[in-house]
Amino acid sequence: LVLNIIRDNQTTPISRADIAKETFMSPTSITRITSDLIDLGIVKQADTFSKGVGRRATQLRIVSDAVLSLGLFIDRDYLRMCVIDCMGKVLNKACLSLGDQYYKPEEIIRMSKGLYDEMCTTGKFDSNKVKVLGIGCVGNVDNNNGYVFFAPQMGWKKIDLKHMAEEMFEMPIYIDNDLKMALVGTTFNSDEMKKSDVAIVTIGTGVGVSVMYNGKLIRGISNAAGEVGHTVFKPNGRLCVC
Repeated sequence: LVLNIIRDNQTTPISRADIAKETFMSPTSITRITSDLIDLGIVKQADTFSKGVGRRATQLRIVSDAVLSLGLFIDRDYLRMCVIDCMGKVLNKACLSLGDQYYKPEEIIRMSKGLYDEMCTTGKFDSNKVKVLGIGCVGNVDNNNGYVFFAPQMGWKKIDLKHMAEEMFEMPIYIDNDLKMALVGTTFNSDEMKKSDVAIVTIGTGVGVSVMYNGKLIRGISNAAGEVGHTVFKPNGRLCVC
């Protein structure tokens, strides 16, 4: 919570006292939490500033490149990958087109790792700072365990994708439905959208919907809310694997 507040106030000065007021926490608790974030190298103290009354306060800022995150989007036709910093800025991105065939999940993870290794060689970022991988995958995904129940576009059923990715990338992995992650990404940098009611609709090899209510994802039973599924929108188009 404290980290998010500091991150969301990079353009306007914010101090420990400001955070304490916003969170209704004690100044002592905020000082302890911010000190931990500073020790971790994620937050730094910047210039002092004044709001017209009292003594000058010390501004807190995010160290944008303290930790980098890797993102992977898995679809039937391509793999997309990006590296972002703590402020959500994209530092590097890459795309790999897939052939018109079904790939085994092991193949997809291996190809993704190859794409990442290539990015580490050619990209202008410190790969040692990449600490976590987030994967958006088509289909019905158990976001708590990283388990893909059914991804008809890929021809997958009952796949422990998280375990495969952890073994290959050797970093913590978070996996969720691709469209739900697309909605999070779309609203991330919008103060208005990320706290409101938003829906996103995609038409690709399937029809998908993701909904956010009061800034929170609507997941439904088994994280399947919005899986419209078997809707014909192109006569004689691709057949579902089922």
